[in-house]
Amino acid sequence: MNYSTFPCSFFSEVAFVFSNRLFFSKAVALWTGKDDLEHVYTVGSYVHYGAGGLLTPPEAVDLTPPSARRRGGGKPQGDPLYAVVATRTTAPPRSVS
Repeated sequence: MNYSTFPCSFFSEVAFVFSNRLFFSKAVALWTGKDDLEHVYTVGSYVHYGAGGLLTPPEAVDLTPPSARRRGGGKPQGDPLYAVVATRTTAPPRSVS
């Protein structure tokens, strides 16, 4: 999603997993100019507005291991991990052959 110029279209078709790992020179500015909390908000917005009413409202979950959280100015040991979760509310439309 961090490389996509049309991210909402993904959410009307598939379940999607994203990572913050990226090639900075190839990612869109909307992604590179934000911090982790703003990334979660952006993904939640795409899920909410791009799913066409097929998903429950998105919820954000912080799954960061305790060792990766900043405490008292110490250096975190690991990477943060966040999830934006929504569940399909209806079956997707089937194409008729």
